[in-house]
Amino acid sequence: MKKFISSASVILCLCLMLTLCSCQLSSNFNLGYDNSESSDLPEASSSEYAPAKTDFNYLSLSGKGPQIIYDKISEVIDSDSPQVIYFSEHHSAAEYSEAIEAYKNDHPESFWLLSEFEYSFDESDPFLGIKFCASGEELKKMKSDFEEKVNEIVSKAPENASPYEYEIYINNYLIDNCEYDEEAAESENVLRNESDAYGALVEGSAVCEGYSRAFGLLCNRLNIECVSVTGYSDEELHQWNCVRLDGEWYNVDVTWNDSDEPVEVSRYDYFNISDSDFGTDHKAHPTYGEITESEYESSNHDYNIFVPDCNGTKYNYFLKSCPELSDLDDTESISQYIADEAKKGEDIATVRVNSSLDLDDTYEKLKNGELYEILQRTNEINGGEHKVSELTYLHNRKRNSTICIELYYQ
Repeated sequence: MKKFISSASVILCLCLMLTLCSCQLSSNFNLGYDNSESSDLPEASSSEYAPAKTDFNYLSLSGKGPQIIYDKISEVIDSDSPQVIYFSEHHSAAEYSEAIEAYKNDHPESFWLLSEFEYSFDESDPFLGIKFCASGEELKKMKSDFEEKVNEIVSKAPENASPYEYEIYINNYLIDNCEYDEEAAESENVLRNESDAYGALVEGSAVCEGYSRAFGLLCNRLNIECVSVTGYSDEELHQWNCVRLDGEWYNVDVTWNDSDEPVEVSRYDYFNISDSDFGTDHKAHPTYGEITESEYESSNHDYNIFVPDCNGTKYNYFLKSCPELSDLDDTESISQYIADEAKKGEDIATVRVNSSLDLDDTYEKLKNGELYEILQRTNEINGGEHKVSELTYLHNRKRNSTICIELYYQ
């Protein structure tokens, strides 16, 4: 997610080249946008609901200049080759960068649009040269492959699901089908398509920006409002998402959910997290409207255009989907939950430990015999079918006050 600067000459004008490299589909490639305000969408239960609002960044641009640039980009974005856009007025590098990033965030389906650009700082001949990852027949083929893959993913989403269930489907799809590109993450340059949705969905390899843009695209296609946010995580440049469910915003970091642990017990650690919890290891960059031109020129990273306040808790995965253990003498609901998970063939069952119990003490008691009785009851509930082994492994997840139970079947 670093920005690299070098000089270049374009159309006989002195210009500056900026590259913003970070750590985008509709079935009909609708690349336009709606710049009108919209109210909160209802909690959808199927794809028949109104499309998700996708112009959060456009409506949050810092001024008229970036809006003009954004509009011009929308007119040429569906070309099959890079474009030079001329303007009647001079714009700054920060304005060009803001408009391009806003467009990429609102339209993650436009995977071919790069953050790198050229511009003239000669006020008598202002222009912007936008860059694509490919051109001509190669780009046409990439667009076709991309559209086919996105349609396939969307078509396999669970029928008549809620937005929350669709979101889980998208999170798990990316975790199961995309691999974090370590080589690209360690490079200062974009190597392939690791920073866009094409890399994540078609090639199955991406860095954080590719995960984020793919997640945002699939959310929008399934009528979930979603935006991308850049910042730091553990002092490293990073990108993640914010989603809106029932009018409230949540943080989601699919990259961090995609753990390289041997047993995937963390795929929901950063799923629908409030700012108060997310902020312990994530910090968003300021917005373009909060910085000066000199601050932009001296920085080595992107800035944000729109960052919502994420205060929702209802759809936090552990609060929404995991049963709470509050009394070791009353575990019937836990046994029923594990029985239901076993029927689905799940590998992990996660239990949330009530704050009235000591997490470490509860973990030890489960490990030393209490879980055996719970699993016995689980098998009684399922009547001998989907029988789970009473010998298993437990994982103490202090971050979320949860205990994960590995499920093995007999």
